[in-house]
Amino acid sequence: MDLVVSSVSFHHWSNAPAAVRELRRVTRPTGRIWIYDARIAPWRRLADAVGGTVPRTSAGLLFTRAEMPHPAGVR
Repeated sequence: MDLVVSSVSFHHWSNAPAAVRELRRVTRPTGRIWIYDARIAPWRRLADAVGGTVPRTSAGLLFTRAEMPHPAGVR
């Protein structure tokens, strides 16, 4: 995929590390991943899943696949 969009669904993800792995799996190396959700979404859960921080903006998160952090402990 060239672009994977998660629109207002992130707050429903029960297993964020598995979701991050799947996002990376289906995205081409040059593709982009866009995660958009409400301001009150549990963004800390996503940061924990990738073992770091995630930069939040009003447009959500937009990564290239290479920029999307790997889930903690997974390559």
